[in-house]
Amino acid sequence: MTNFCGLILCAGYGNRLQQTGYKLPKPMIAVNKKSIINYIVDNFIKNDITKIVFVLGYKEPLLLNHLEQIKKEYLKSHEKIDFFYLINNNLERENGYSSFLGLNQITVLNIGEKIVLSMGDHLYSQKFISKLLSKDDNSDIVIGTDPFINDDKIVNGSTTKILGKKNKVITIGKNINEFNRIDTGIFLVKSTILRVVQELEQRQFRFGWTDVVKLGIEKKYTITFADFEDIPWFNINYKNDLFRAEEFVKKHNM
Repeated sequence: MTNFCGLILCAGYGNRLQQTGYKLPKPMIAVNKKSIINYIVDNFIKNDITKIVFVLGYKEPLLLNHLEQIKKEYLKSHEKIDFFYLINNNLERENGYSSFLGLNQITVLNIGEKIVLSMGDHLYSQKFISKLLSKDDNSDIVIGTDPFINDDKIVNGSTTKILGKKNKVITIGKNINEFNRIDTGIFLVKSTILRVVQELEQRQFRFGWTDVVKLGIEKKYTITFADFEDIPWFNINYKNDLFRAEEFVKKHNM
């Protein structure tokens, strides 16, 4: 039986929201009276992923305290939940470096052969993770993707686009011209991908998770996609997104 754990990257500044006056770490911002990170943790735990590594950074004492409060509430109804915390003290190295810290720690702790990796600012239902886990195969990375592309989902500079063919990811990036689906910010990752992350960490100061995927493709790792056309998700980048997110969680009873 595969041993799964979770990795949530929530170290970033959330610059686009900061520019509109929000000062909390983005994962702590409330949507319908519940923080973004609380929705994500809830989805992990409902899918029996109770060992979760968090990579913190911006205002980490605030976020750490918030996560400890969330854990305390869950422990009232769950026998055992393990949260592990890491600090990215080099935020300018971006979320690729956060993934390096997290995946390396998971290997050291030996808490998961496969990792559900989530960005810390995306909303999605628990069915999203359930379906992702059902796609468990021999892929080194399975990317949760959305094949329904429209203007609401394609935001210049913030949407990661994917060109996929026959379940394989051909290329990925924010600025590619040819694409047929978009990245939803959640992934199923084998621990083997740590070698790719380690190589990038050695040769580049600044790198993103997208760079990890690109190098994995270049080195012939198996990078596949799984379309989630029937399961709702939402990415929060701007102030207006928060108002739309309120409607999103109400509509989908989250």
